[in-house]
Amino acid sequence: KSAKVAQPAFYRCNIERMLNLIAKIAEEGSLSDSRAQGISEAKDERGFSEFRRFLPTGERAMQEGEPWQLTEQGAALASAIREVDPERIADGLANVPSVRLLFDRIAAAEIARPIDLELPSRAETTYRTLAEVCLLAAPIPGEGYYATTAKPPLREFADLALERFRELESGDGLVSVGAWLEALVKRDGIHPERSRRNLDEAQASGMINRSTEGSTTDTRHDQHAVHVLRRGTGAVRVDLIHLYRGDFLIANKSSSSLRLGAVQ
Repeated sequence: KSAKVAQPAFYRCNIERMLNLIAKIAEEGSLSDSRAQGISEAKDERGFSEFRRFLPTGERAMQEGEPWQLTEQGAALASAIREVDPERIADGLANVPSVRLLFDRIAAAEIARPIDLELPSRAETTYRTLAEVCLLAAPIPGEGYYATTAKPPLREFADLALERFRELESGDGLVSVGAWLEALVKRDGIHPERSRRNLDEAQASGMINRSTEGSTTDTRHDQHAVHVLRRGTGAVRVDLIHLYRGDFLIANKSSSSLRLGAVQ
């Protein structure tokens, strides 16, 4: 019988605080253990030990011991965090063994079929959040967790966007923003954040006409949400975005219904 491969250690820590801790080490050059614990907002030493063990494991972020200092690769990761670049953040964390296992499972997953990430329950929130903010996966309540590794060229995205819209449109020319975003997740493996960016670019490039309607925020489907990265005041934020509310596609505008059309 073949030997059973040992699983890497999984850690439970707040992704937003972890990313900001890395950025803070880069900003200040080094941190004492006590200051690092304060930034991590860990309630006790046990909670802080998760941060302490996670960051050096991939030899990418932090040097072992005190003071807390970044490796060269960790400095590159900190730069990606400051620039709120999900793909470079994923690259910067990929050498952490548990993260690499997570990313490999997602990469091997079949698009359009729910996947089992096989995560220990105590660390599931940490790693699912990480996958979401790195644009690699997205949940759909009641159905499962889907890989969102697809990065279609803009022209292909515009065609898919229109195709999904036509499939959902029932005669009034409008489709729920959340339903459209989730169709791209389920059918095409496109993360909602990438769909939002691509839709903006496709409209600006004259590939697609977009308009929205609805001034009342749709909160009936608030369980349909995904974690995304946003630039905060002096730090990065992990926000939980509600896909059906309508203010995701166009900031500060509650537009829960979408109208798409091909440019003639």
